[in-house]
Amino acid sequence: VSSMDALTLSKYDDLLSDVLLDQVGLWFRTRKMFPRYRPARTNAGATIGIVQRVASGATELARAVDELLQQDYIAAFLKHKSEVRLADFRLHAGRYFSMYLPAAGYEIQQTGRYKVVTGQSEARVVATKRYTLGMVISLCSGSVAKLSEPETRRMEAERADFSVIWWRKKKSMCLFLGPARFVNHDCDSNCRFTALGSDAICFQALRTIEPGEEITTHYGGSYFGDGNCECLCATCEKYSRG
Repeated sequence: VSSMDALTLSKYDDLLSDVLLDQVGLWFRTRKMFPRYRPARTNAGATIGIVQRVASGATELARAVDELLQQDYIAAFLKHKSEVRLADFRLHAGRYFSMYLPAAGYEIQQTGRYKVVTGQSEARVVATKRYTLGMVISLCSGSVAKLSEPETRRMEAERADFSVIWWRKKKSMCLFLGPARFVNHDCDSNCRFTALGSDAICFQALRTIEPGEEITTHYGGSYFGDGNCECLCATCEKYSRG
């Protein structure tokens, strides 16, 4: 069970999204919680080898995480971490490795939909298999950390609140990071957030989702301005809203 605070989760996610996504499978850099984050000096070739073995089913997640933690850069990053924080890192790394499992059912792709606002390419999640009503997309998950009011205000001021939601389970604004953060909002989404234990979320299909279709969820009725007046989703584009 994750016990991460928002700061720890942010640091872990910046590193793991860099090492296990940006450096091995994407042609662009995903957005980071810390704008001054610098790419990790890990062995990308070795990491790609681990990812390929996970994708082929030859390596289990726990072994993949073990191999990643043996890399010098990662070992140095974790050197003075407590057993609890080390377990948190392993858990979050497992969420990212889960993207490559044969049963994952989705992949991360590039989108330019939000470039007019963010000034850069962003990620999106696309189905690689057919989902029907009620199916849970459990391998696209995110760790959740409660946010204090000052933390929420700081993230809003720094425009780092792209993965902040109100979660009724914790009765608090929460930061969620991991592969789940790449599931974009749509005002007519095909998925909803659902709890995965006490400190994680994933998604449940609200209707049939075909292979090649983007997986989307609903972040809130006023997440992008009053009444989502600034929304850039496909549905708002279709109906000339936002």
